[in-house]
Amino acid sequence: MPPPKDLAQFDLNLLRVLDALLVTGGVGPAARRLKLGQPAVSGALARLRQVFNDPLMVRVGNRMTLTPLAEDLRPRVAAIIESIGQAIGQVVAFDPATSARRFRIGATDYACAVLLPEVVSLMNKDAPYATLEIVPCDDTVGDALAVRAVDLVVADRFRTRDLREARVLFTEGFACVARIDHPRLPLQVDLDSYLAEGHALIAPNGVVPGNVDHALSQIGRRRKVVLSVPYFMAAAALVAKSDLILTIPRRVARTLSDDGRLRLFDPPMEVPGFDVVCAMHPRSAGDAPIAWFDKLVRAAARRVR
Repeated sequence: MPPPKDLAQFDLNLLRVLDALLVTGGVGPAARRLKLGQPAVSGALARLRQVFNDPLMVRVGNRMTLTPLAEDLRPRVAAIIESIGQAIGQVVAFDPATSARRFRIGATDYACAVLLPEVVSLMNKDAPYATLEIVPCDDTVGDALAVRAVDLVVADRFRTRDLREARVLFTEGFACVARIDHPRLPLQVDLDSYLAEGHALIAPNGVVPGNVDHALSQIGRRRKVVLSVPYFMAAAALVAKSDLILTIPRRVARTLSDDGRLRLFDPPMEVPGFDVVCAMHPRSAGDAPIAWFDKLVRAAARRVR
């Protein structure tokens, strides 16, 4: 089939498939996103390759990678799809009570542990047929919003530092946990007792000094980090079976200490807290479903506060 010579010859049904392929980077994920069979998406990809005279996706090792042309197309196609969605949204009212829309949040482990239970609770009540997809939140959150890979991002201020649209949901502080029968920690943990023990660190991107280490450096002290893990639940399980101390966001610490295996105590030095923020792309402000979902997330944050 020769490529179309103009828009009138282009099958616009391919546009949604192209958008899904560019966002997900694979035939299988695109098929799941579109709720289509993989053969149908593979056939559409073959037609798109003819249209653009480019493979669009190539295999590198064990994963598919977008070609330079596909990378260039990704934000442009996302803008077209979003513009169409906004035009339709102005005509078709969004009703959360009947919508089966899938919402996507780029979230940190902290947001999953603290905020998302409240988000799910509100969704079950106000949008019982809608579904929620959580994807990891990394340093490319701005790109994820721009190409509609996610509807919203919920993370800390540092991770969203390049997003001018980020709004503070609430502020979080720190607390410490250790196993309930720790053999050496006194009832009132002072700085020397704290630093005499080994420490566990939540480190999604490897061992990187955080708020606690910066606070200690301000008073000329250091702690000994002997374990780093990317997830709160894994760290809590390891601390409950060891003599390590874990210093983490206070709301997470409270949840983890509820089962009786861990004791909670205040850090023996002042540790500055951090802002939990939510961001969406400026273009999404006119998208009725995303605007509604943004309000729901902020309502969940008020419950957390």
